Amino acid sequence: MTGGALSRPCTLTMISFHDPDKMTDSELAAQAQLWRLRALRGAREARGPAHLYEAAQRRRLRETVSSNAMVDSASVRSTVTKAWWLSWWPF
Repeated sequence: MTGGALSRPCTLTMISFHDPDKMTDSELAAQAQLWRLRALRGAREARGPAHLYEAAQRRRLRETVSSNAMVDSASVRSTVTKAWWLSWWPF
């Protein structure tokens, strides 16, 4: 059997990996998508980098959402007024 999947040279080992912390959000998303597609096409060597970039992407999203939630909750607390019926409450 010649030319099978096992005799194919691995081309992924020659590609250098970039530090996810030094990449912009769009670069990180592109790399995560690229490596995930390679992994889904059967390249076992692409699973690790795909996971690395996707985990960094999720971490950034969590940090962004949590910081935005803190800002939003602070602005909501400052705009909430006392309920009208509490001024009628005798205590």
